[in-house]
Amino acid sequence: MRIYILLLFAIVAFFKAEAQSRILPVTESPSSPKSLSLGNSKMGNIDNAFIYNNPTALFYSTSKAVDYSLGIIPSESENTYLLHTLTTAYRNGKSAFFVGGRYLSMGSFDNWLNNDMEENSTLGKISFYSYTIDLGYAYKLNEAFSFYSTVGYVKEKTVASIWAYRVDLGSYYNGNGNLFNKDVTYSVGISAGNLGKYSYKSKTDFLSPNVRLGGSIMIPTASNQTIETFLDGGVFLPVADNKSTSFISIGFDYSFFKKYSLRIGAHSGDNDDFFSAGFGVKYKIFDFSFGSKIALRKDLENMYMLGLKVGI
Repeated sequence: MRIYILLLFAIVAFFKAEAQSRILPVTESPSSPKSLSLGNSKMGNIDNAFIYNNPTALFYSTSKAVDYSLGIIPSESENTYLLHTLTTAYRNGKSAFFVGGRYLSMGSFDNWLNNDMEENSTLGKISFYSYTIDLGYAYKLNEAFSFYSTVGYVKEKTVASIWAYRVDLGSYYNGNGNLFNKDVTYSVGISAGNLGKYSYKSKTDFLSPNVRLGGSIMIPTASNQTIETFLDGGVFLPVADNKSTSFISIGFDYSFFKKYSLRIGAHSGDNDDFFSAGFGVKYKIFDFSFGSKIALRKDLENMYMLGLKVGI
């Protein structure tokens, strides 16, 4: 009985926050404040936490970057979930290299019950956590086409351990054009992610692959002002007991004086419907951002993220 209660506490609560029942939800959590504030868009010109969004965006950004963000998910229980994300990126010519790590703290549990439903404090406290370590590489074929791949190791610790390895692949086309007599830049890409297997006790099975298509387009509106629209959608393919689910994300980033950004977005599908908003401030090599997720149903949790990128 105590094992069942522990599992309900540790796992169900976070699945509620992330609104899906696939294994290892840390791999699908919002990867940066900018991404979160744009409806959890991950494609197009997402220029922070490159390895978890669009690695090829580094070819059109700084040559080196270090990025850290903290995600806060308030919970109805005693524990508040904390999501730490740290990434680095380095570009050299047509190649780019990436390292990233994420750590999800899911609190702890010490309110054990024995088989008679009586409290048993002799078993001590157990902390729940999940982490992922990832490596990535991107190659710029020419001015338009670029490709990337990432590999990662994931582990989750509750009563028992779950571990997995996964691969993400993607390609992008970047270009320029004219719209409403304005010079625009755009980025369109496709990715296949979460390709891998997990192991839990004696069970081994495939993760639910995610196929995603999307991008962004930036249009100047006035002197030193631009608006960038992000749109991506995709599907999680069925594996084992997981059914196929689809989703769509949309976001708008209004920037002025090349320093300040206001962002709004929305996400629908995959049992996770929400509005989002945030902002960004750039000062020299520093890029500070904030994002928030406002759930549209009472059974979902809100989320808040703070982040800082240093680009050289």
